[in-house]
Amino acid sequence: MSYNIGSYWIGGAQRSLVDEKLLKEPGAPKEYITIAPLIFGYPKGKTEAPERIEPKVVWVK
Repeated sequence: MSYNIGSYWIGGAQRSLVDEKLLKEPGAPKEYITIAPLIFGYPKGKTEAPERIEPKVVWVK
């Protein structure tokens, strides 16, 4: 079931996951480990997915 909630992984924020001051701010318990910064919300409009580039795979025997 879809609730029309959008999500986005903030890849550039990975650097902040090692900053003690930023890790304390949300108030998560110390035993929690931050893995990836994500945001969720209701989109204002529809966003088209970017064109994907086929990966170049070279098999070496």
